[in-house]
Amino acid sequence: MKDSNPALAIAVFAYNESARITACLESIRVSIINSPCNALPEDSFQCFVLANGCSDNTAQVVAEYQKQYSWVNLVDIKEGDKSNAWNVFVHDVAAEAETYIFMDGDCEVVGDSLYQLYQYQKMHPNKNALAAIPMDIGRGTKQQIITMVTRGGLAGNLYALPHQFIKRVRTENIKLPIGTIGEDSLVGALACFDLDVTKGWDRTRIGVCEQARFTYEPMGWLSWREWKVYYRRKQRYSIRHWQNKMIKAILTTKGPHYLPGDVKDMYQHYLQEIKLSWRGLDTYFDMLAWRQINKDTEQVK
Repeated sequence: MKDSNPALAIAVFAYNESARITACLESIRVSIINSPCNALPEDSFQCFVLANGCSDNTAQVVAEYQKQYSWVNLVDIKEGDKSNAWNVFVHDVAAEAETYIFMDGDCEVVGDSLYQLYQYQKMHPNKNALAAIPMDIGRGTKQQIITMVTRGGLAGNLYALPHQFIKRVRTENIKLPIGTIGEDSLVGALACFDLDVTKGWDRTRIGVCEQARFTYEPMGWLSWREWKVYYRRKQRYSIRHWQNKMIKAILTTKGPHYLPGDVKDMYQHYLQEIKLSWRGLDTYFDMLAWRQINKDTEQVK
């Protein structure tokens, strides 16, 4: 048995990604191969595909790929919730590594980005989180890149957490509420607060590794199906907008140990944080989100 932990434990979140998951895993394999001087040999990393609540054959596709590569591990989760899958990986799978990578199953790693994140973590041991940035594939991503480089923050598509931070999350039994949309915002907040609100908010606790990149398939605006996906996504973004206000209230007044097990429990006590205001087109989706949150709240009373 090795005296030290493996270099990387990679969590890939997959919900109905049968069409893209192979490309995602291949990008991981190629990224490892591209690490300089074989810095990340095959026995130095493990990948865990968290197939959560899939209604397609994502799990079967991963199982077939797993037969070729021993570093791939399928974790089949019945509940379709990314935050719950995050909890399962961190607390239940409990893999050990120097650096923990989190990425979406519809994304691809670019070049030697996994090695770059690993090296960045070793060179900046005081950072609580490490962000990769998207490839420039259009106006939206260009602005996202500028914001991340200048202000910090995490993109849930690809980021990393160091061993010591994960160890503290496990020791203190901190979990993301099931139903949280945009788990990266909450993980980023936990990193900025250093898991303790009395230490104050400090964005410099998140490092942005500009050498680490990811890409994804852009939306095809000519497809009616893509427009329906976009519509649902906008609704989710508005729910996330309200959830973030409630979570902020909990973190700043009580701390991360008071996060509820499920967002519906949070709704019952923090509805006062929702104040509708004009946000352009987003106002319509905010109203839809407000209705959904009230509906969910009534169900648990």
